[in-house]
Amino acid sequence: MILQHLINPKPKIIVFFTVLCFLFFCLPIGESLINNSDLQNLTKNLITLITCGSIIYFNALGLNNLIYEKNIIKKDSIVLACCYVLLSAPYDNSLANLIINFSLLFFVNYLFSSYQKDFPLSNFFNATFIISCISLFHSNILILLILILICGVNFENLKSRSVFISFLGFIIPYLFYYVWCFMTDSVFKGPTFNAFNPPSSNSLNNISLATLFWIVTVCAISLISLLEVFKWLYKKSIRSRKSLIIIVFYFLFSCILFLLGDKHDYYFLITPLSIIFSNYFIHSKFRKTANVLFYLFLLSSIICKYYII
Repeated sequence: MILQHLINPKPKIIVFFTVLCFLFFCLPIGESLINNSDLQNLTKNLITLITCGSIIYFNALGLNNLIYEKNIIKKDSIVLACCYVLLSAPYDNSLANLIINFSLLFFVNYLFSSYQKDFPLSNFFNATFIISCISLFHSNILILLILILICGVNFENLKSRSVFISFLGFIIPYLFYYVWCFMTDSVFKGPTFNAFNPPSSNSLNNISLATLFWIVTVCAISLISLLEVFKWLYKKSIRSRKSLIIIVFYFLFSCILFLLGDKHDYYFLITPLSIIFSNYFIHSKFRKTANVLFYLFLLSSIICKYYII
């Protein structure tokens, strides 16, 4: 069973994870080498593919280590990192969204680091500052400011001073942006929010069977994993319980971001989903079912990734 080897992993399992990432990212590189005769376009495509693959790889490992170090999922494993890579299977290489999502890794770190701090001023300031900087390029991300308030209420350290510091963290990037626009005679543009844009029937009809297989598999595992979270929520330690509540809200806000954005904004769902998936795959008492679902998840992701290329 593959899951038992991913929990408390040995060095050879880390090599397995690296090979898994290589298999996911080598085919686009090979396809680019074959189909691009123009040297300039080829170089540009290779740099983009290698950069995107590297960001996904290090984001997966960084999130995996963060969740373990914060004792949210106490068992040392590489399950979360594998889930992160597999969830990125249908994602095309949008470098901007990858960089934004990598920045959100630091945002999540500051939120969880505020646990058991009476005055987490620096944590709230840094978290708000990150969201404010991202909102200059992606306005809808401002919805995650609500997550900071939820975190303060959940960790019982939301004070008026923390709210004021958070406001400063939000306003400072816009002040710098305003000064830059003033000095360069540019037009200052505030946040602009997208309205809900339901997918058209043509886009739904164009979904391949491989992608549909992956979507059904992910939705099924998502439902089972969320039920597992709520089932064990009050049987975990206080820190794990409160942290998982924040992750569930993070998942809900990421769903809103995806609905308000385009297909590229799916990537915001990967971070909370990979945590929820790994919690199920690690802690589920029904080990045979968990292993079967993980094999199905692995198979559908590989088929989806190779079909899209």
